[in-house]
Amino acid sequence: MTIDMTIDWKNYRFDELPNTILYEILKLRQEVFIVEQACAYLDCDGLDPLAIHLCGQQKDTGEIYAYARIFPSKTLQEETVIGRVIIKASQRGTGLAYQLMQKAEQTCPSAQYYLGAQAHLETFYTKAGYKRAGNN
Repeated sequence: MTIDMTIDWKNYRFDELPNTILYEILKLRQEVFIVEQACAYLDCDGLDPLAIHLCGQQKDTGEIYAYARIFPSKTLQEETVIGRVIIKASQRGTGLAYQLMQKAEQTCPSAQYYLGAQAHLETFYTKAGYKRAGNN
């Protein structure tokens, strides 16, 4: 497993997101969640303005290879919520997903993390150090 070392990691608050980056994020989320995974839900759920948006961009082209939406805890005793975790299809299997999860935790240090994740990815999240907290 190799990690593409040409990734530039940036995190944005919603009001700091350049329009072109926001467009690419929403496009990637639709490609993966709506088209590829056929998840019929409203992706633009009104929560994006409350989140930190972590983007892993290819340094040469600016293409977004990795993304996560993070809701930081208000104190270190509360949980930080990480969701909308995406690795562009062409970059899967490179180890980039593990790097994304590390960057998400570094972006918002917390005593505890909660993931909004899909059941079929449980093996990945377990290997990344997370454990199932419920049956949903």
